[in-house]
Amino acid sequence: MEKNKYAIEDFVLDQQFRKWVFDPDLETMDYWESFMEANPAKIDDMSKARQVLLHMAKMKHEVGTAELVVKWEKIKERASKITPEDRAAKSVVLRTRTGLNHSTEPRGYHPPEKRRKRLLKIFAISTLLLSVGFAVLWWAQYPEPPQLTETVIEWTEFEATKGKKTVVSLHDGSKVTLNSGSNIRYLKNFDGQRREVFLVGEALFEVAPDASKPFVVNAAGMETKALGTIFNVKAFEGRTAQVSLLEGSVEVTGEAGTDSIVLHPGEAVRNRPGQIGLRKGKFETEEVMAWTNKTLYFKNTPVPDVVEELENWYGVDIVLANNPPTNLKITGKYYDQTLRNVLEGLSYAANFEYEMKEDNVSLKFNP
Repeated sequence: MEKNKYAIEDFVLDQQFRKWVFDPDLETMDYWESFMEANPAKIDDMSKARQVLLHMAKMKHEVGTAELVVKWEKIKERASKITPEDRAAKSVVLRTRTGLNHSTEPRGYHPPEKRRKRLLKIFAISTLLLSVGFAVLWWAQYPEPPQLTETVIEWTEFEATKGKKTVVSLHDGSKVTLNSGSNIRYLKNFDGQRREVFLVGEALFEVAPDASKPFVVNAAGMETKALGTIFNVKAFEGRTAQVSLLEGSVEVTGEAGTDSIVLHPGEAVRNRPGQIGLRKGKFETEEVMAWTNKTLYFKNTPVPDVVEELENWYGVDIVLANNPPTNLKITGKYYDQTLRNVLEGLSYAANFEYEMKEDNVSLKFNP
């Protein structure tokens, strides 16, 4: 049976699906992520089948609900990032014949290819019968599906809207300072074996020590793990992500566990969009911490990044009336300044004119 026609019980009995639930590898994860992308109507059945398997597994050992939910969230997040181009790269061209070959062999003669096909057919029928038998025995043992108790998962979320910064005190004693246009979410009360946070944007983390429960930040395909430390994570969509360590020690792991780098104070890890692997280096504390001290800090910064920074910082929309000069980079430092003062200073350095109307700004670069 084709998998896109599977019912819940078919997923439960499918060995490849069971491997994905209990012991996934990269190949298995890629396959089922592509399947979910191509068959969104089957996601609900897959989720229920997964619950059945996990319920059966609990007869042997307990599985932390929070840990399973977090892993499921990561799988759905990766599946949501699969683009049409990715699917096209994995497509296979099927070739068909347009005519029939007329055999001139004596009656009763079976060429090797035909014999092989007959054997495969017999093998397929035998396998099907065994599978049906297994299913009958399984349902005989469990005549009714296990009664599943719906687990209510509660997320705690905080957001710093554009033009504002937010300080969040977590129940474990840790403190998170969110930059403008950033948000975090985590399982309520950090249920599970880890204190796991999902970040979009930029935040400074001051982590309370707890050796039995590591603090983990997921952002831009990187996982940063710490026991008790202070570090900054910058992970705005489409821009270079960076983890900068100020105190203590952290371990940063790339997407799918491809890299694992331990940082010491003064060191940073960068992850550029489209780049394979993480890059380790040094950072300037003044530059990284500027936003926490009411300071806009630009150092050879591309115009699109400057525009996004200003939009988040002041809560405005900025439109470019024309394209800036090729390879134009902006450098400047502005402490607790109004948007008009910042634009006035930047306009001289970058040679542009600006117009402000309430929360809308237009920039026009001079030839």
